[in-house]
Amino acid sequence: MDCPKEYERGKPFLPYRSIQYLPLGMRRFHDWYLHALSTDLEVIEARYPSKTFGGPKGKIAFTFDDIQTMFHLGEMETNLIKTWFL
Repeated sequence: MDCPKEYERGKPFLPYRSIQYLPLGMRRFHDWYLHALSTDLEVIEARYPSKTFGGPKGKIAFTFDDIQTMFHLGEMETNLIKTWFL
């Protein structure tokens, strides 16, 4: 119950037993998320280079709700996470 399937601010994305088996980048991002809860941050913007989506460079925004969904679906790529810790 400490990890609901629907996003609740302040709750982990996954149970601890699952987090310990994630790739390092995803674990670090999850730890950062828990730290970011002490702020008012609700949306994360990521920049992407031109031609990434077939057009000019730009930004894409993610909410923590979006990110929790990706964690639950196992669709988050670790290289997406690595850009935040360079």
